[in-house]
Amino acid sequence: MDTYELSFGDATVKVNVIDHPSILEEKLSEFKCMLRKRVVGVGFESKCAWVGSVCYPRWLLLCGGSRFLMIDLKKSSCSDSLRKFLTDETICFVGLSQKVADDMMKLEHINCKSFVEVGYLAARVLKKSSIQSYGLENLGAEVGIDVKPKPVSCTQFDDWAEIAMFLSKEQIKCVIHDVYYSFIIGHELLGML
Repeated sequence: MDTYELSFGDATVKVNVIDHPSILEEKLSEFKCMLRKRVVGVGFESKCAWVGSVCYPRWLLLCGGSRFLMIDLKKSSCSDSLRKFLTDETICFVGLSQKVADDMMKLEHINCKSFVEVGYLAARVLKKSSIQSYGLENLGAEVGIDVKPKPVSCTQFDDWAEIAMFLSKEQIKCVIHDVYYSFIIGHELLGML
């Protein structure tokens, strides 16, 4: 397991890259304990691990604000505690697209009923249907959050899934960017209710 401390504006985020089941249990327990509000940013890396003819996402990304878990699903398969966490209906899981929830279903039949797309959440809370398809930068502007665009350098590496343990801080920041800002926007929106 590697740990990174990254800055997003004034905020510092601690990222744990988890590549072993025994570490997963410990870090997931810590992650659950630190959740002040029941909001978690969630995403999957789009690269996949093929099992037979089924494409499973390789990395599960979870953001609870200042704590972030990057779970290698190839090395740390879905444990009972992770499954229980992802199906906890008292937690609002916020992500960029419905594809995240669909990927969860593929992942050993996990039904995450409390997942919501950040654009849909914004449209409902702010009562503006037109913003549902906005990107993160525009959604952030709607709620007063300055979402920094991904650095241009983020497009310079595609095949990071196999080498995540060897990535620089800047590369890890690229990987978690969208999930981090989905969490921040979702957290702000739920605070408006």
